[in-house]
Amino acid sequence: MNPIRSLLVLLITMLVTLSSCEGPESGTFSGIYFGRPPRKLRDGQGYFEMWLGFPKTGGGKEWVSILKFDRVESTNKPFLNNKAATLKKPDRDLSDAVSAAISIELENDPDPAMPNRIFMSGEFSNGVASLELSGEDALNLDLSDPAVISGKFVLGTPSDTINDNDDSGVWFVDAPFGQPQNPGLSLPTLPNGFKYEAWIATQSETVCISTGQFKRADSMDYNGTGPNGGNTPTPNVPGEDLVYDQFNVDVQGRTVDVSVQEAYLDTFAFPIRIQKTIQKNPLTNAKDYWDVVVSVEPDPDNDPEEPFAVFPLVKFGPIFESVNTVIPLTNFTGGVSQYVVIDLSKL
Repeated sequence: MNPIRSLLVLLITMLVTLSSCEGPESGTFSGIYFGRPPRKLRDGQGYFEMWLGFPKTGGGKEWVSILKFDRVESTNKPFLNNKAATLKKPDRDLSDAVSAAISIELENDPDPAMPNRIFMSGEFSNGVASLELSGEDALNLDLSDPAVISGKFVLGTPSDTINDNDDSGVWFVDAPFGQPQNPGLSLPTLPNGFKYEAWIATQSETVCISTGQFKRADSMDYNGTGPNGGNTPTPNVPGEDLVYDQFNVDVQGRTVDVSVQEAYLDTFAFPIRIQKTIQKNPLTNAKDYWDVVVSVEPDPDNDPEEPFAVFPLVKFGPIFESVNTVIPLTNFTGGVSQYVVIDLSKL
């Protein structure tokens, strides 16, 4: 064989061999498949942390951290602070691991040795675990099941006496105003570290307006009627009137005052009309609609300006139903279908 050709063949063989030997430590993460990863976190919003659970003497589990990340690229590579994340293999027999989990941590984690708020977990079977929201160490709830969680709401503005703005309020009740009402949400109890939050949000997610955070469906949310309602008593359930311009909303990642944001002035002038067709972009003719969403949020919240990636109940716009009529929420499988697979043999 020609010596130059022999040298080329040798070099190619070496490159192929080196490529095939590249393992998780070099950033391929071949043992972790982010099928539906959690949403990315912006700078200063904390991070996600992946853990392996090992049997603990006397019972329970000892959690060992193996990865911190704040986003996952489409190439299945996790990143942290705009740099490739590092997989830390624990100095122990991986075959002893019984479970895995992903937690969401605050920027200044008060207890870095323990997972604080686990929202995805799974048990190992033959060395493979599928981490899901319904995992035993996570939410431990099937949020896609209508028998577990369901809801309905009514458009109305009970906090004021004006008759022509009833599409400017969302209240989670089971009957129209003027009739006996009960809570409109059927909610399972969330584990510590999580809460519910309701929103109206444009389908383009340009604007997200929280209508309140809550733990229970049979009491008012944390901000009561909210800053944009009137003074008339309202139902003892989560909900809010969006009649008066008394607070800021988040527009394209920037908190701006609706009343002075010229491009959005006509679209988002108060009272906000939830049934109204709105512009997706003020500079184009593209249309957008308001959605009504119930999400599950970390508590404390890493990002109070928009919903977390877990939203089990939705009503997608446009909303054609009349005001002061009961409108059902849909169990949204796509909002609770996050999953990550870990194969210990490839770590």
